[in-house]
Amino acid sequence: MKRFIDFEIIWRFLHGISSEEEEQVLQNWLSEDKSHVQYFEKVSRAVKDGELEDESLADSQVAWGKMKLGNKSRSLFRFKFLAVASVALIAALFVVFNNDEEDMTMTPLAEIQPGIKKATLVLNDGTAHNLENKDTLVIEERGAKIENNHQALSYTEKKQPRLKKQKVEYNTLQVPRGGEYFLTLSDGTRVWMNSESSLRYPVAFVGKKRVVDLQGEAFFEVAHNEKQPFIVRTEGQQIKVLGTSFNVKAYSREANIQTTLAEGRIQLTLDKLNISPVVLTPGKQSNYEKDAGKLTTAEVRVQDVIAWKEGRLVFRDVTMGEMAKELERWYDVEFVFQTPSVRSMKMTANMKRYENIDKILNLLSKTNELKFTAYERKILVE
Repeated sequence: MKRFIDFEIIWRFLHGISSEEEEQVLQNWLSEDKSHVQYFEKVSRAVKDGELEDESLADSQVAWGKMKLGNKSRSLFRFKFLAVASVALIAALFVVFNNDEEDMTMTPLAEIQPGIKKATLVLNDGTAHNLENKDTLVIEERGAKIENNHQALSYTEKKQPRLKKQKVEYNTLQVPRGGEYFLTLSDGTRVWMNSESSLRYPVAFVGKKRVVDLQGEAFFEVAHNEKQPFIVRTEGQQIKVLGTSFNVKAYSREANIQTTLAEGRIQLTLDKLNISPVVLTPGKQSNYEKDAGKLTTAEVRVQDVIAWKEGRLVFRDVTMGEMAKELERWYDVEFVFQTPSVRSMKMTANMKRYENIDKILNLLSKTNELKFTAYERKILVE
């Protein structure tokens, strides 16, 4: 770690006459240690108060001697008076040092790895099983045998007499950020679950319908059964199918719910709208705006929508903000945009889903002249 820095670089920055190269040197130095930020803050206050207007203090070691640091760290919001300060640098410092309780250090992008197969199974009685570290798990629950083998969960319905009022027991599979999981339900329906998603479903399907509840994103291949329609419930929407494959993206913190049909036919009904059910045919995607209660349909490239389950990340003419949301969930990171307009930049990319994040960001930086810097799980976008 480089303790000293040419004081003239600090002086020139605070007076708004530093070069881009000097600002980069300063930013790197500030990122090395929190005491550097404390020192920079103290110099900044001195400049503001007119106590340091002598550029002859360029000898960094002399400057360090004249400006001894206290131990108490201070908020970066004190830099607001520096009208000449670079917005980019202040944003970077806020990300790294705003939290006084936990120091954050610069992280090589190559160390941020993609998501893995991990999930938590919550049984009907509330018992939770972490499936990430359990290669083999066998549970007998009313109506089905539950097995977790090779990071895939499956249910096999047990043969037993059907009762008129048979009690339905539910399980929930929760997939966190940075995870994905594969599930086979007791009727043979296969479900690929994406990051930050949750599916609640019966251990064994009884009655006239097969009903599951989804939050997040999942791809379904529904086992055909005309006598027992399959229904996926999301926030404000129901999807009714007989036997088909489709993708549902229904994250609670996002404004829209998107349903994309790959094969077969599905029927959508909306809780808020008193309209006839909407039928989708293959290649169509419905977009339900939750707040406005508006539903529209359009032709889409289905292979792009479901590329995530095939091991790829495909973005076609989407905003950087939309792309960031997908990468945040899969890599369990947070993007911080220094310039709001960058969020609106249009992006097109086709990349391997299991690459470390540096491969993806390097591609974006070359094609869109962006710079990415990681501080633990936060990625600064310049």
